[in-house]
Amino acid sequence: MNKPDKEKKYAKRSFTIKQKQKCWSKARMVEGRHPDRWRYDPLGNLVCNALRGCLGPLCHEYDHIYPYSRGGKTSSKNCQILQTRVNRYKSNLIMTEEELSSANFNMKFSEDDLDTIEKAVYGDIQKVFEF
Repeated sequence: MNKPDKEKKYAKRSFTIKQKQKCWSKARMVEGRHPDRWRYDPLGNLVCNALRGCLGPLCHEYDHIYPYSRGGKTSSKNCQILQTRVNRYKSNLIMTEEELSSANFNMKFSEDDLDTIEKAVYGDIQKVFEF
């Protein structure tokens, strides 16, 4: 496979910025937190928008719900955010939420914890009081 073919294949597999934005916006919001910064993945794991592709408990990746390698489309309808560890565990499998839950960090964060993390990551804290 030459370089243009690889790039074409990779581009089809990767979500566009617009698809990622739609994917992020359909994830459940975190009460009291800015929706552009914080969301829950389908398993209830808290994730931070700025922490993509890293391995910590607040990190996430954009996942093909129905795996690309099994014919899943690269579209916002087939996209979900998943905590990175859960996404890596899922790999290209089709799994139930119960099966995926064994990869959860199951960490809880206090409001003070989240304020500290948000300040460190973004340089400020933005809260939303109407939900």
